[in-house]
Amino acid sequence: METTREQLTGQRRGQSGEPHEPVDRRGYAGTEHESTPTLSRRRTRSEQQLARGLGWFSVGLGVTEIVAPRFLERFLGVRGHRTLIRMMGLREVASGVAILNGRRPAGGLWARVGGDIIDLAGLAMAANSPYAKTKNIALAGASVAGVTALDVYSAQQLSRSGE
Repeated sequence: METTREQLTGQRRGQSGEPHEPVDRRGYAGTEHESTPTLSRRRTRSEQQLARGLGWFSVGLGVTEIVAPRFLERFLGVRGHRTLIRMMGLREVASGVAILNGRRPAGGLWARVGGDIIDLAGLAMAANSPYAKTKNIALAGASVAGVTALDVYSAQQLSRSGE
């Protein structure tokens, strides 16, 4: 099978011998938008999807904290902190809305990172409660730490891409 210059260079040549439009791997000519999406465009799309997922997670968690603070108190083994839990829920909802509605979700993601740090500090303080359920607090702490890693990753990626 013979390899042509066009296949090697990825360019088509007109009758005058001048290069025409670039050719993608499938042999299509045209702009980036007409051919296969580039890796960076796919990466940006997946980063935006992760940010949206974290935004919805934040809204869901925040609504849970607002609506069911008594359940969360019992789960963690703390008493008398319903108002604080509701306030943390409002913060979560606000961060989620900022991620979902903003043109630049990175700001909302960085707000989530700050909130995650506050949540981890609150869980550490809850562990000192006389009624603390340490296994549940450890589970909640591990969950928050995992989501914090996703928040940081997503915020960094979108900050770099100017989102």
